[in-house]
Amino acid sequence: MRVHVHVAEERYELAMRRDIANFLFDNLAQLHAYDTVKVYYDNGQHTIAKSLHRAIEYATIQPPPRTRSSSASGPISRRTY
Repeated sequence: MRVHVHVAEERYELAMRRDIANFLFDNLAQLHAYDTVKVYYDNGQHTIAKSLHRAIEYATIQPPPRTRSSSASGPISRRTY
């Protein structure tokens, strides 16, 4: 049963990543017009975080975005995409 759940989760993640990447490509010119673009999401949802980061990697937005934990005291990290 766990294998079926894992496959369904992978398909969901792939679909979400594709949709995010398509959004980024469709709006890339507009997004590049800003110095900073902030994306807020519940970092507790691993599938969403993973999909978001991989879609950004795929879209190769430059310069690399900074990511921050959703908690106020969380670390700020610079991710290389």
